Amino acid sequence: MKYIARAKMDHPDHDPLTGLPTLKLMQEHFAHLVGEQDQFGMLLLDIDGFILLNDRYGHQAGDNKLRQLAHLICQVTPEDASVFRSGGDEFVVFLDRRQMAEVASIGMKVCGMVRQHFSFIPPAERSYCFPDRSYLKIQAAFTVSCGLAFYPTHGKNFVALHEAASTAMWQGSKRLHGGVLVVAEFEDNCC
Repeated sequence: MKYIARAKMDHPDHDPLTGLPTLKLMQEHFAHLVGEQDQFGMLLLDIDGFILLNDRYGHQAGDNKLRQLAHLICQVTPEDASVFRSGGDEFVVFLDRRQMAEVASIGMKVCGMVRQHFSFIPPAERSYCFPDRSYLKIQAAFTVSCGLAFYPTHGKNFVALHEAASTAMWQGSKRLHGGVLVVAEFEDNCC
């Protein structure tokens, strides 16, 4: 059983905006992968500063960017990748039958292609506040940040794996700037 994004706007378990499968099918697919694979990767992608895009250009423009991003993710990831919209401006990609380095490379490629494809959008200004109450104004381009986690290394159930990918994404990339891939922390450093 594979879930690859194809436009299924009228299917109840697919997102009506992007046509991607949603959370219910994502969790079913996770359970399927656990039954078949010893290891697989999960990429969690989130649009950096999406609220700024919606505020500046309106929700219709934001919806158009979500559709374009879903299409781009499907184009950039391998044919056997399973792509889902998990909600809001967040997407999940499952990649099985690959070593960790290859999954990380695919995640980096997605981040780079998004930056390149959406480079025409003028950067939006946002502020980053530091603990000492100072702040830095940042010109933020349209990018995605990506957290990467592996089953079973980072989580043996869907919630744990998603949390590991989410923590990596937020700790490593969403604070000061975006457009990067961060791998969830490993217990032992193998290299």
